[in-house]
Amino acid sequence: MPLTLIEAAHTGIELDPSPIEPSWIIEGRPEARSRLLSTSGCNTARTLIWSCTGGKFNWYYDLDETIVILEGSIVLESEGMPPKRYGVGDVIYFRRGASAKWH
Repeated sequence: MPLTLIEAAHTGIELDPSPIEPSWIIEGRPEARSRLLSTSGCNTARTLIWSCTGGKFNWYYDLDETIVILEGSIVLESEGMPPKRYGVGDVIYFRRGASAKWH
C-alpha cells in the first residue's frame, strides 16, 4: 500500500497501553501509553505520541530519539549529567546507547 504524502494527527487521540519494562521501574507505578502516528517509507523514522504517569524508572535507548514535551515536566538524570527538570516546549535528543533515569 503506498504511503500518503501528507499525514496529520491530533495530540488528543486515544493512546494504547505501552508498559515500561518492569525491571526498569525504580519507584512508583508509572503507566505509559502511546500511539504511532507515522512511519517513513524506508521505516527508519517514526513519530509517536507518548504519555506516562508519575514514577521513577530507567530508560535505555537502542535507537536515536528526539522528544518534545507537550505538557507536564520530567527530571532526567544520566551518567555525567546532574539531574535537571525539563518542561513544556523543551526538546531533548537521546543518542542510541544512551540511558537515563526519568522522574
